[in-house]
Amino acid sequence: MILKIEKDLTFGTRRIDWKEAEVQVPLDAAAGHTYIPNARVDGSSVAVYFDDAGVGFNSECLPLRRFAVAYGGSADGAKAGC
Repeated sequence: MILKIEKDLTFGTRRIDWKEAEVQVPLDAAAGHTYIPNARVDGSSVAVYFDDAGVGFNSECLPLRRFAVAYGGSADGAKAGC
């Protein structure tokens, strides 16, 4: 898979640094599993990987779904047991 990574460092309202890259990330996927993209930022380097949430992962608990709920989305991850 190819993921686009963007990193922005700001100080107040002034942007100090901006970096972006397309990173090819291998994924050995198993049928029925849910994989969630993740990244670790350390200074100027970024490590990209996928978290394996396993089989039967509740889609209401996906990170962006929870974010959408916080801003008026239709699902409630708290009620779904996330």
